[in-house]
Amino acid sequence: MYKTVDVYVGLRGKILSLHSESPKSNDNSKALAFLMEMGLPDGVVTLVSFGDGGASMYFSTGGGILGAGELPHPDARAASLNLVGAVPTFLSLMRETNETPLPQPEGTRFYAVMPTGLFSAEVKTDDLKNKKHQLWPLFYLGDKLITQIRLIDEAMSKPKQP
Repeated sequence: MYKTVDVYVGLRGKILSLHSESPKSNDNSKALAFLMEMGLPDGVVTLVSFGDGGASMYFSTGGGILGAGELPHPDARAASLNLVGAVPTFLSLMRETNETPLPQPEGTRFYAVMPTGLFSAEVKTDDLKNKKHQLWPLFYLGDKLITQIRLIDEAMSKPKQP
């Protein structure tokens, strides 16, 4: 359905398999990572929030912004921690899965990488934007993180003043 580049596939696969690499635990009170993937007509935008506050956003067609939650970006780190910290509250609205498809066009797919496994849900993006689905708070927390990542990208793209 979507054209994907190898780097994107590799990064995504590594993050989605974090639960199998971490020490086994029955405690799902903290997410290892959270992915919010938005299907667009020409590709997928993947937002990643890690349990340590790290954050990245990358594109199925190539490119992205890695390490946005690291210093000196405290606002991005705070937004990432807010997002990944909210995940356990919404876990009951997701299904445990071993499948990792990309979202449908005009859909948003959530992946919660938990100590016990991988959980997922897909919702029409418009239903999330219009608060018509119970997962809308995660979508809005993700949007706040995207805003912070965009601000970092804009600041880095500005020419430096002498």
